[in-house]
Amino acid sequence: MTENKLRFLQIGLGSMGKRRIRNLFANGEKNIIGFNPTPERRKEAEEKYGIKTVDDFKKVLDADFDAMIISSPPDTHGEYIRLAIARKKHFFVEHPTLPDGYEEIFANKNLGIVMVPSATFRFYTPVKMIKKFLEEGRVGKVLAYQYHMGQYLPDWHPWEDYRQVYFSKKDTGACR
Repeated sequence: MTENKLRFLQIGLGSMGKRRIRNLFANGEKNIIGFNPTPERRKEAEEKYGIKTVDDFKKVLDADFDAMIISSPPDTHGEYIRLAIARKKHFFVEHPTLPDGYEEIFANKNLGIVMVPSATFRFYTPVKMIKKFLEEGRVGKVLAYQYHMGQYLPDWHPWEDYRQVYFSKKDTGACR
């Protein structure tokens, strides 16, 4: 008996895209096409992971993949969510930072495809503890709540100037 393996289209080959490829490999998935407009990122993914890459999303046919993993800058998420829905392809999308595209997920919930927006902090221990303390009434009546999380951007990609990368630019939705 042969096992049917999914074919994946990895959108974005930056640090998160490479992490998703490693995760797929760790789970025995090897049928991956990578898309990124940057030649250096495609070359690195080809050499490091031995995957086929493309420089133009239009070169990828529906028959080439079953599921998309969207690891592109946040301001492009909506575009890829809509493409996945239109093509009736399963997808995972990195943590939302802009609302664009997420309305379509809820509007198409009965489409018969798996649509997974990342919700990493739902499972973060401090956030779970806050929820537990609130449910137990340990802090009294809550009148207001504010949660702030931040990171030092130069630590994210120490090999490049963080001021030139999408995650430091407000217009991409990554820095809010």
